[in-house]
Amino acid sequence: MDSWSVTWVPRTRRRGLRRSARKGPVDRAAWPAARTPEYDLLAYAPYYAFGLVAYRSRIVFEGLRAPRAWVLPALFVAVYLSAALPEEAPSLADTAAGAYVRNLVVWLAIAVVLSAFRRFASRPSTTFAYLSEASYTIYLFHHLCVIVLALGLRDAALAPVVKFAIVGGTTCVVTLAVHHFVILRVRFLRFAFNGK
Repeated sequence: MDSWSVTWVPRTRRRGLRRSARKGPVDRAAWPAARTPEYDLLAYAPYYAFGLVAYRSRIVFEGLRAPRAWVLPALFVAVYLSAALPEEAPSLADTAAGAYVRNLVVWLAIAVVLSAFRRFASRPSTTFAYLSEASYTIYLFHHLCVIVLALGLRDAALAPVVKFAIVGGTTCVVTLAVHHFVILRVRFLRFAFNGK
């Protein structure tokens, strides 16, 4: 049993994990609490910290979103390696390499998205202005759409990728339609959602 799975589990559950470990290998599916909120907080802490630093330091933020020719090919290589490396490898070095590559994918993807937005979205655009106005409506209504659609597709005999595409695409269309045909047409709602 990995030591991290015991470290992040509350004390009441640790005893059961240790007893099970003495009997044999622990079935991770039987212990869904091995990833606790504390573990997730620590796992995402570097991203929060870097976001804070980038917000405070213009130099760091500009450096991250400056376009570099090597970032996109590096992202493709990292994604390929991430898919090729197993999540739980036989050795600690392989597991660490997999974790490193998966984190590298995230940082390279952040750099690609920021530089793409700097290049393509920094000019005035009616499309981006409209999406900016609709963002609060999309934010508030997308939760409901995602839940309803996901529950509706739960038992459908479709690949998860197809279900994800259906839920994502339909949610975008529905929330934009709510903004366009409801929020923009009612003066009070327009003020409540956009301040205009």
